[in-house]
Amino acid sequence: MSYLKKHSFSQSDLDQTGN
Repeated sequence: MSYLKKHSFSQSDLDQTGN
């Protein structure tokens, strides 16, 4: 999940990862 730290990771990002 390093790429999440790269950009501003929000709820939307979590939804995309399916986490």
